[in-house]
Amino acid sequence: MKRKPLLALVTGIALVFAALLLYPSRQTDERFSHAVSAEGNEVFEFGSPMAPALPEDIRQADDLAGLLERLGLQGFAGEIAVNPPEGGGFRWRDGRGWEIRVFAKQCDDGLACVDRVEIRPDGETRLRNIDAADARARLVSAADYEAWPFTVAMAVIRCQPPSAVTLRTPDGLYALNGQGRTENTLEVDAILREHPQRPGARMPYGPVFFDAMALCD
Repeated sequence: MKRKPLLALVTGIALVFAALLLYPSRQTDERFSHAVSAEGNEVFEFGSPMAPALPEDIRQADDLAGLLERLGLQGFAGEIAVNPPEGGGFRWRDGRGWEIRVFAKQCDDGLACVDRVEIRPDGETRLRNIDAADARARLVSAADYEAWPFTVAMAVIRCQPPSAVTLRTPDGLYALNGQGRTENTLEVDAILREHPQRPGARMPYGPVFFDAMALCD
């Protein structure tokens, strides 16, 4: 009778070891890459097949606060309902109106885990992101020119070598020359101010164009 507690202890230890063998601890790979998209959004991507697992029953942004803190993103969570974006995952807007998207994938162990996180900020911040991330891009505004020709307050000029130059605003991408024109670009005339001394004419944008071409060097 006195041996039963010892037998129970041994049995318990054996069960624990059996569980560890059957269900080994998850070796989570928390490494991620960070980039800025052509539109100025921040993208954090987990390329590993053992990326961090997503919490179960996600209903509000606070459920993903741990993931965002891991990425160094503070102030994006809260008691905000999340909605699934196209392609799976979750999305919501914070108090500033910035859109946060968390995309999911299935990891090698069968768990739903993080594929990538996208931060889509306001228009000015997107332009500043591009300016900081791309050596062939430059943020320009009315303060940089004697006569600012555009109806927007600021924009990013960029060169795609050898000589395709564009101007990006918070609302679209505009070609500054023929080489910069693609199926995704808009006509720059749409955002040119009316010339103050020539009724019906638009402001010339030569100085901005030449500054954009200088980025090709």
